[in-house]
Amino acid sequence: MTSTIHCAGCQHAYIATALFCPNCGRPRQHETSTDPLIGRILGERFLVQELLGQGGSGTIYRAEHVTLRRKVAIKVLHNELSRDDLAIERFRREATTVAEIDNEHIVEIHDFGRTPDGRLYLAMELLEGETLDTVLARETQLSIERAADILIQVGEALMEAHAIGYVHRDLRPRNIYLAVRRGKANFIKLLDFGLAKLARTEQALTEANTLMGTSGYFSPEQASGREAGRSSMSGLFLL
Repeated sequence: MTSTIHCAGCQHAYIATALFCPNCGRPRQHETSTDPLIGRILGERFLVQELLGQGGSGTIYRAEHVTLRRKVAIKVLHNELSRDDLAIERFRREATTVAEIDNEHIVEIHDFGRTPDGRLYLAMELLEGETLDTVLARETQLSIERAADILIQVGEALMEAHAIGYVHRDLRPRNIYLAVRRGKANFIKLLDFGLAKLARTEQALTEANTLMGTSGYFSPEQASGREAGRSSMSGLFLL
């Protein structure tokens, strides 16, 4: 008999092997009470201290560099995805893409490696704040001044990425983080370059005619099945 679990969001019952709730799309909650990574040192330098959250592709932990005492965030690829070659390559691409882009609105990557049980991990700067989708859910709409400030910063990050040939193909409120930095609120950090496309090459990680990203925020090019290049306008700019 196939075991089932209940979604932490909508309480819909579904098979335990699924990664997402088929009813609302919420990522499956993973067991964390006996998390084997808490208290472990990764890469001989990062002490994993506590769980911060779960995502569709990985688990986020708070950690500290054992020598420099620098606080970092560790993103570890889920066990199920660690056996998926495509997921592994996207995770690796996120690390290499972000590390190549030199812009203060892009999350800084400190390290990339494997956990003792073989899962891939990213060590990156620890952010304090919340994502734009959380803000919009709470406040419904933003003032013109605040929205303009956010979009200008997002534009600066995208300009830097486009300058070296990368196109972010999943630009949406959930991937825009409003951090507090040097006393400034709403300091933007652009997240999740796992679906980024290197525009200057023809190599792709997806099959031809496959739509990648979040449909509600597709650019016109993505929605029509055409190539999403540097000039693509995301639906995010309709906020």
